[in-house]
Amino acid sequence: MVKTDISTWHFVRKDDFGDDAEYTYTVDGKDLIVTIKNADGTTNSKTYSMYNMESEAGVEMAFNAAKSTCKNGGGNNNKVKSCVKDTVKALPECNASREGFIGKKDSSYVICRSGSWIKASVLEYDTYGLECFDDGRVVTGNVVDSNIYVCEKGAFRVASEKEVEFYNDTYGLTCVDGRIVTGAVNPTNKYMCEFGRFRTATEWEKDTEGLDCIEGEIAKGEKGTYVCESGKFRIANSMEKHLNKACSAKNEGMAVIDSNPAGYYSQITYYTHFCNEGTWRCIMFWEWDVPKEVRFNKEIDYGVMTDNRDNKVYKTVKIGSQVWMAENLNYYDSATMPLDEMSSCFNDKDENCDVGGRLYNWNAAVDSVTLAKNIDFRECETSAILCKLPSKIQGACPNGWHLPDTLEWVTLFNAVGGISTAGKVLKSLTGWGDKTANGYSGLNGTDVYGFSVLPTGYVERWGGSKGLYWKYEYESTQVLFWSTTQYGNGVTAFTVGFHRNSDAVLIDNHVKTLTRLPVRCIKDSE
Repeated sequence: MVKTDISTWHFVRKDDFGDDAEYTYTVDGKDLIVTIKNADGTTNSKTYSMYNMESEAGVEMAFNAAKSTCKNGGGNNNKVKSCVKDTVKALPECNASREGFIGKKDSSYVICRSGSWIKASVLEYDTYGLECFDDGRVVTGNVVDSNIYVCEKGAFRVASEKEVEFYNDTYGLTCVDGRIVTGAVNPTNKYMCEFGRFRTATEWEKDTEGLDCIEGEIAKGEKGTYVCESGKFRIANSMEKHLNKACSAKNEGMAVIDSNPAGYYSQITYYTHFCNEGTWRCIMFWEWDVPKEVRFNKEIDYGVMTDNRDNKVYKTVKIGSQVWMAENLNYYDSATMPLDEMSSCFNDKDENCDVGGRLYNWNAAVDSVTLAKNIDFRECETSAILCKLPSKIQGACPNGWHLPDTLEWVTLFNAVGGISTAGKVLKSLTGWGDKTANGYSGLNGTDVYGFSVLPTGYVERWGGSKGLYWKYEYESTQVLFWSTTQYGNGVTAFTVGFHRNSDAVLIDNHVKTLTRLPVRCIKDSE
């Protein structure tokens, strides 16, 4: 009988009256059907649903039952086939082609070895014909049903007492992946079905038995806290227990606020965590690999705007009478920005533009195709005169939006309580934190209006022994934004600055061509 070929499960055995009865096995879906042709020519069939013939474990159990039926009835090789492979009355020549074959001489089993038939060990003849292809696989003997063997490193070995107990306790049980069952012999034992095979259940698996596994949710047993992930429970880590929230594949990218910070974290007003690859990361401090989306204020009902030039989507927010972008502009197109060489991403990494927007020098920010044709920006710079600009400048902003002048920035600050406190209420909830000598201090903003200013830093032109170079700096501590309003003789333009250590906003000026800053766009009046 070949275990994996049901059609070979076909033999003749003696019935209770000593007459021959022919047994034929077939499969219908999950069911095993046994047809018995009696000596008088009548037939009868029985359907066995207990084995689940679509599973490897079910086939194993059915095979053992069929083999036992054959042996116990005196299976023979006279009419159809014997249940024991390669047992013949006369031994053939033991040559290289038969090396390792098992035969039977009189009442003893022999094995072909190096040109001679020699007595076979119980292990050799009892496992002959059985397949050892999966380490840990347990089988019963091919000759002696009570013997149990384990497949290990491609060969069978005699099972230990513990393995025999395990086999007997799980024999006949249905194995459904992820499900715990009670031992068939010892009801105090619990087994977990994994990859179609049973193993002893862990203590935490026992503790979760009967709990509902809701994907991405926390569940609590009598002894511990667990996370349901990919349809199975795992032990929750310490931060998942503290937050009472799972960081699983379903919750990837989610941000939560710790409502009960412990120890020195009690100084932090907003102690936010971000679920990233199975770990809750504290995002109080600045890191470029944290998506900007998790730093927005979840309590704000943001608007959205699509830039039809590149189809990028931006969050927007209305504050007072103005509508602003709630994030920094990230637009770059050499065909429509003749001064594209005057902008960059922080540290020259494109992925940083996705988080903090693009950095522009003033000329690149205010330029457009129309302005480039009518204004010689370089002449303005070298002659130390103000560039003559229209009152409203679209610049790098999308259609329907424009760059703010200083008056529009001040209007924003007045709408949120004044320039002395505007920094605190306009800065993002996370990213501004700082480590101090006393531990940690909470210097993040409250972002009550959803303006969500991030500490993305900026870049300045520096000179040294190696010549001029661009220096990227101040990330995590401050950020400056351009105003279209020029200052003095036109070499510089006004900027507005947000700083980690200040609740106020600083209005200053910087050299147009030697500084690259992010920009915020404001919607045109309707």
